Amino acid sequence: MTLDTVDKNEAVELAKQTSLDEVNVEVVEEIARETAVSLSNDDFKELADQAEHRSIESSDSEEEQKELSTEFLKASLTTVTEIMDQFIENNSNFYRNSKARRGVMDVLSTYQQLLTEWKRKTQITLDTFLIKRQKIGDTEKIECSEM
Repeated sequence: MTLDTVDKNEAVELAKQTSLDEVNVEVVEEIARETAVSLSNDDFKELADQAEHRSIESSDSEEEQKELSTEFLKASLTTVTEIMDQFIENNSNFYRNSKARRGVMDVLSTYQQLLTEWKRKTQITLDTFLIKRQKIGDTEKIECSEM
């Protein structure tokens, strides 16, 4: 199997996109010479499939690691609201402003609902804690008065 100049350049470009900056045409030619004798087209296809599978798995694990925080959501939604307010202040066309604001808020409604849900869960947890704390305090008062 031989590599033409376009294939070599594509291989170098792909290597650079994956942060392998030291790869150049000579390196690609050397690898092609070393592997051309021992690998068939099916072997090349299998290697490409394996590389693609690893790439998909690594991107999935990266996505799983990223989580939204309450602080990030609050700050982002506040920033968007402030930007929309700036448009309203600098444009007297009420219809356009209303339509734009409604569109942006509709798009962000999923995140707003998520933030509201997180706040509700936090509030329930806080309320539960305070109620338990109050009950413990009441119990301690009763025990102290009985002594």
